[in-house]
Amino acid sequence: MRAPARNARAEVSLTEAEALNDPATLVAALNHQVQVYNYSSERATIFVPFAPRARAPCGGRLP
Repeated sequence: MRAPARNARAEVSLTEAEALNDPATLVAALNHQVQVYNYSSERATIFVPFAPRARAPCGGRLP
């Protein structure tokens, strides 16, 4: 699987984890997303997927 497809799948997994409202699952999905971006050709854009979460009402903090 190429990097953009892998990164997109990690973003889908993160969205699914958010829907579960389970902090441990969310942290695992975030960790996975960081690892996927870190080892991809899109490494420079690693923080782009986190931008909406940083603007969350809770200040971007995890529950």
